[in-house]
Amino acid sequence: MDIERYSEHSLILGTAQNLDFNYTEFGTIKNERLINFLSKSLKLILFCFLFFSCSQLSQSQTFKVDSLIILNPDNNNVYIKLPILVGDKKISDTINQQIIEDLFFDTITTPWKENIEALIINEAEFGVWYEIIDFKVILLNERVYSIELFGEGCGAYCDNFYFSYMFDLKTGSLINSTDIFTTEGFDYFWERVIKSKNAEIEDEIKTLFKETKDISNAEELNTHNQTINLYATCLEGYSEAPSGYVSVDNRKLHVHLNRCSNHASRALDELGVFKFIFEISELEQYLSPYGKTLLLN
Repeated sequence: MDIERYSEHSLILGTAQNLDFNYTEFGTIKNERLINFLSKSLKLILFCFLFFSCSQLSQSQTFKVDSLIILNPDNNNVYIKLPILVGDKKISDTINQQIIEDLFFDTITTPWKENIEALIINEAEFGVWYEIIDFKVILLNERVYSIELFGEGCGAYCDNFYFSYMFDLKTGSLINSTDIFTTEGFDYFWERVIKSKNAEIEDEIKTLFKETKDISNAEELNTHNQTINLYATCLEGYSEAPSGYVSVDNRKLHVHLNRCSNHASRALDELGVFKFIFEISELEQYLSPYGKTLLLN
């Protein structure tokens, strides 16, 4: 098994060595007892600071992400690379299990480690299986684990897929966009997302209409008009907050929205998945207290 490791930057707390308190004059005061008192007090303060800092550091759990690679000996096209969070066992198992259950549409009643290969095999029995799964760690710090998964799944046809997750490493809970914004902030955020998506669709429709006059072949014209209708329908259907995936890095919020086409009409869709990036600093006033704790601290 090939293991690829990701780890956060280590926080190194320096220790004070060879402290030398060399006092000369404090104005006109030349009191040796006062100097000794101040020296001891400063040393005590520094000791307390280092003690409590180290205590806090030891209580924080360090996480990393390993790769679990599974190959199918009967099919060289299959390449499955799964993210395995390693750290606090309870939290890691909770997060790993949720991701794997989502990928394989199954509820795992026994530990996921014992069932992962069996799940992949069983997926093929239902006529749906993955050809490729890969992932990218977007953020991994003491509080937030943000990850994107992507690849190709095959049924009657093969199709690309995309998932993203944000987890709270203090609880193991999934973080939704409704959690990180206030009610008003959530409405504002998704309004911006919808406007951005609609603008892309409208631009594409305008381009397609301009191209119509240059198409003489009846079959090509029919396909062209089907694409226009696809985007027009998609435009009408996004008056409310769409389903989408949100991930976060140190400074930006990444939003991926599902494409306009379904599986059968995928060939008509040139736009594909919609991707938008927002600076967290622009959204700060719309974040909930929980969102500010996660994204700003």
